[in-house]
Amino acid sequence: MKPIKKHKKRRKTSSIKSLSWWKKDTQKKFNALITSKAICERHGYLTGGLQCSHVFPVGTYGNLRYDIINALSLCGGCHRFFWHDNPGDAWEWFREKYPDRYKYLIVAKNKYKKWTIPDLQQIQEYIENRDYKKLVTFPT
Repeated sequence: MKPIKKHKKRRKTSSIKSLSWWKKDTQKKFNALITSKAICERHGYLTGGLQCSHVFPVGTYGNLRYDIINALSLCGGCHRFFWHDNPGDAWEWFREKYPDRYKYLIVAKNKYKKWTIPDLQQIQEYIENRDYKKLVTFPT
């Protein structure tokens, strides 16, 4: 008697990409744009191991996920040990160094934005073209 072969389930591959896929892809490109500054904004000099740090966390304030005003280029040490481990000091530093950005973010964080695939495609175009002014979610 021959053993019964089990068929492997094939994962359906669709050419249509989900909103989740677009968000992740756009975030990767956005992070690369922010870190392409090649400086840690806290230290002000060239450094390696840069990370995109969001001023307001995107888990809570998803409307600011791709807003260039809500993003900083920080070295890994500053991102982890300054921004996340010392939020009081980090906020004071940010308010003093970037008062206009701080004022904008205090207002913008309370505005609602639901991302759509066409929005994300447009943002990716702005990133490709390095059109920084259009990477402000709520222009004033």
